[in-house]
Amino acid sequence: YTDFSDPRRYNITFDENGLPVAIKSNFYYIEDGRARITRSAFPILKYKPVYRFYEFLLTRSHLFTFINNAAKNIFLIPKRDRFFDNVYSEEMENYWSFQKKSMLAINELAKKNKAKFIIVVLPDRRQIIDELWSQYAEILDDVQLNRTKPSDLVSDFGAGNSIQVINLYSIFYERNKNSTIYLKYDGHLIPEGHGIVAEEIYRNFNKK
Repeated sequence: YTDFSDPRRYNITFDENGLPVAIKSNFYYIEDGRARITRSAFPILKYKPVYRFYEFLLTRSHLFTFINNAAKNIFLIPKRDRFFDNVYSEEMENYWSFQKKSMLAINELAKKNKAKFIIVVLPDRRQIIDELWSQYAEILDDVQLNRTKPSDLVSDFGAGNSIQVINLYSIFYERNKNSTIYLKYDGHLIPEGHGIVAEEIYRNFNKK
């Protein structure tokens, strides 16, 4: 959801129709096959020992994870990134309009190349893990939140534009109950999570 939302994080080049043709991260770079955080994002994390200690705390300390998430929600999530608000601000509505415009352009490009555009919705881990959702809602002090809104918006968009959407919210929520399918220190999937995605894509292809 955040690829085009924050100009502080990304340097984006647009074409004459207002669609992105190139995007470069201002916060991350690749070194030795791994994504590294730039000094402009969090200067102290530039140093490998500090970054390793940061990863260690994220995986071992519930208190540190809570504080880390709280800081991100308070300081790093601007108003326009409130994807779970029940009623979007004007800025969020404009952002969602841009996303729809981009997806329609991708769909047209696929058709021109005799391909089919299929959207797979991977839920944010705050949607799936009850503890993280409770922390998020409490930190924002806002009861006007809709846990499934981003996934529902994309599903409704697909239905209204004859674009197939594979919404993984329900299956992720069920499969995450017994053991987490996300990494402990960020929102990426563990191998089991990727397996679920592959299974669901394959199952939906077989249905069609």
